[in-house]
Amino acid sequence: MLGEPVLLTSPSGAFAFEAELYETLEFMPLPMRCRLDVAGLKLSLAAWQLLAREEREALCAHPVESANDIVRFVARVTEDAAAVDRPVTALAPETSPPSWSCDATRDAVIARAQSLGARLEPARWEALTDLQRYALAKVSAPGKRDDRLLAALAELA
Repeated sequence: MLGEPVLLTSPSGAFAFEAELYETLEFMPLPMRCRLDVAGLKLSLAAWQLLAREEREALCAHPVESANDIVRFVARVTEDAAAVDRPVTALAPETSPPSWSCDATRDAVIARAQSLGARLEPARWEALTDLQRYALAKVSAPGKRDDRLLAALAELA
């Protein structure tokens, strides 16, 4: 049985550790990727890059704080992707609690931080917003750049 959909309480926050992404929006910043995960959508990088800068900015600012917001976001992304002839792929949307807030994710992020000589206390993890946990989970995944995780930890932990 699926739980309630994830609703982000502060989805728009930009992260200083990825400031270069906001200059051009050539690549999707983490808050946008989180929106897509919450909505259960996959938008290809090719589709993202074909969108006008104004469209990318609008999607980055689109709220996903309520079920109605998510429905409108899905419609907007689907329409924008179709306009550039790159349809979205439907995925299972995150349910509550989201995978990036679970104990296993917390433990993996803490272990990766420790392997780099950084610290992230469990109490600090608990104080993070869903979006901040999402960001740390994504940048700490296997194969991701160490410097990016260290920058994210310096900002968030």
